[in-house]
Amino acid sequence: MARPTKAPHEKRTAAFPPVRVTQAEFHTLQEQAAAVRMPPSEFIRQRVLSGRITPPRSPSQASLIVELNRIGVNLNQIARQVNRGRPHDPHHLDHVLHELTTALEKAARSYGS
Repeated sequence: MARPTKAPHEKRTAAFPPVRVTQAEFHTLQEQAAAVRMPPSEFIRQRVLSGRITPPRSPSQASLIVELNRIGVNLNQIARQVNRGRPHDPHHLDHVLHELTTALEKAARSYGS
């Protein structure tokens, strides 16, 4: 399946004139971009436009976010049932809270907390 065509305002067709830097600055920028796993052009674009660098998520970070989102959806459904006065299964709540605790412990280990 082909990639969807970008709208004209999304296409990166404009370019700045070449920017001259020293060899040391050039290597520093390349090293900084490599350290956050980004191409140098994306690194420089983010640095210039926002002053902040948002590195891409690793596969383990992405899977953790998906897992936490799934648990959050379950908690929200339980909270809605309780707030509406409907009966709920306390064992299901215990299971979801155990999943949440496990996911948060995994997040703490992966981020070195």
